[in-house]
Amino acid sequence: MVALPVAALLTWLSVDLDPWAANQRFKLERADQAALAFGKLEAGQFRTLGSGNTVFYAERVDQDGQLHNLFIRREIDDRQEIVVAERGVQQVDEHGSQSLVLFDGRRYEGVPGEAAFRTMEFSEHGIPIDPHEPDLESDDLELMSTAELLGATDIERRTELHWRLSQPVSVLVLTLLVVPLSRTDPRRGRYGKLVFAVLIYLIYSNLMATARVMMDQAVVPFWLGTWWVHALVVLLAVTLFIQQRLRMAWSARRKLPADREAAEE
Repeated sequence: MVALPVAALLTWLSVDLDPWAANQRFKLERADQAALAFGKLEAGQFRTLGSGNTVFYAERVDQDGQLHNLFIRREIDDRQEIVVAERGVQQVDEHGSQSLVLFDGRRYEGVPGEAAFRTMEFSEHGIPIDPHEPDLESDDLELMSTAELLGATDIERRTELHWRLSQPVSVLVLTLLVVPLSRTDPRRGRYGKLVFAVLIYLIYSNLMATARVMMDQAVVPFWLGTWWVHALVVLLAVTLFIQQRLRMAWSARRKLPADREAAEE
């Protein structure tokens, strides 16, 4: 009965808590990296920011981090943007996105080689340094919530969903093996079944990893997934249980005539 609450706990951890924790860790790492990148800004030096399409220069940086007399050049597709401002501040939000907020400046925008440049004066203007959040592709599947995976149709996300659901199932499957392996044969010693149990676990783990690769490569259909591995281990547990029961029954039948003969004497 202990296996049921343990499996329920693992289900919650695998389906809900683990993705949430991975997502929070990802956001914190992005925020730390962004803060570190901004922290390296120095006065009087040209710096490349973001993905390399932004060149930044500040004449002076106060102790509180406020920037003065800024020059910024950005490349946006085939256009070019040049911004000058009297002062500005650095910002990093909770998602790690970087931006510069500029005050009292002028913005020039146009296509290099053409005379038609737009000019705009502003009292406040924000420039995103890294505006795009990374897409949650195959490398970031652990960041996705289970609810997002439920509606997915691609192989990678379906495999991730299947893997999360398989972990608590493994607890129940391994619990079935405890019953036949918990009885020790005195003739084989205490450690005989322990070695056998470790061997089964290693094979089980390797088969699960193989099944996941097979799902990623679409070798097996989604409905089959890793269930065939669980089924094999369940079949092994049932076989061991039946074998143990038959051995016990046979031993009892052999012992009964001997007990009768001893009683008659």
